[in-house]
Amino acid sequence: MTSTQYVDEAAETAESTINRATDVWKQSTEVLAKQADLWSVPPWIDPVKGVERYFEFVQTAVDANRELAISWADAMSSVYGVVRDGAQSISRLRADQADQLADKAADTGKKLTEQAARSAKDVSATAKEATYKTADKTKGAAEGTAHTVEDVADEAKDQTRRSRSSNSK
Repeated sequence: MTSTQYVDEAAETAESTINRATDVWKQSTEVLAKQADLWSVPPWIDPVKGVERYFEFVQTAVDANRELAISWADAMSSVYGVVRDGAQSISRLRADQADQLADKAADTGKKLTEQAARSAKDVSATAKEATYKTADKTKGAAEGTAHTVEDVADEAKDQTRRSRSSNSK
């Protein structure tokens, strides 16, 4: 072998040794880098999944609140309907009772009017009778009083004359 061959062979050996050393060093650094990533870099958390979960939760809460509000509104409508129906029933009852009372009052008023008319006729007849009796009595009393008054007046005139004559003397 020649010296160039030795040099070429030595160069090839050196090159292969360098290549193997470089490969080993490369593999060692890759393993070291992988191990370092495990310790120094936190695991990757996908923010999209978090945002999606948050909005799913919010949508569920909104749906639940919507259902609750609809249930409350239905319940209040039912209660209002029952109250309205009850009020209408009471109004009809009161109107019917008012009509019945008005009819009874009209009947009673008519009966009272008829009875008052009969009583007025009776009272009128009685008053007429009493008036005639009283007029007769009053006429008799007036005549008697008129005679009495004339007598008293005559007596007063006589006394006045007497007292004038006794004063003149």
